[in-house]
Amino acid sequence: MAARWQRGLAGLAAFLLLAQLLGSSGVLSRSVLPLASTVLTRAAGLAVNPQFLADLAATLEAWAAGLAIATAVGVPLGIALGRSAAALAYLEPLLHFGRSMPAVAFVTVFTIVFSLGTQSEIAFIAFGTTWPILLNTIDGARSVDPQQAETARAFRLPLGSRITKLIVLPRCRGSSPGCGSASRSPSS
Repeated sequence: MAARWQRGLAGLAAFLLLAQLLGSSGVLSRSVLPLASTVLTRAAGLAVNPQFLADLAATLEAWAAGLAIATAVGVPLGIALGRSAAALAYLEPLLHFGRSMPAVAFVTVFTIVFSLGTQSEIAFIAFGTTWPILLNTIDGARSVDPQQAETARAFRLPLGSRITKLIVLPRCRGSSPGCGSASRSPSS
């Protein structure tokens, strides 16, 4: 894992060095690719700029709120739909229709409904991130081995334990598909 980070940092350093050399030598116009030293100096200046830090905090707050709403809606609904074949059969066309709608198409709607500001930003983020979370959670819930589910029922595990031990926890491990990958993909 450390070698991967080291290769990534080496690649970034090589790119910055190349950009600096190409910009300094005049091969590339500075309007096309600014000098790496100029970019890094301005980035360092932003790191201590109070207005930038306040804007960054507001952006991260809206992102976290939107992702929390999407997770609160997508995971329980995805588990319910993934475990109910009948409900999924009725709603699957609607889900795929909603998934195919680009979130950008709703900017005007969110602005009218929530007015311009943080509320519309949070609604936009929540709408855009709900679909991957919902659909991946449905897939994760559908992939539960029926024999495991029946065994958990036979041992009279409470519903909450069955959901967490059979659906959520096994699907949220690092490389497993399901809700873990669902919550990673929209936030990246």
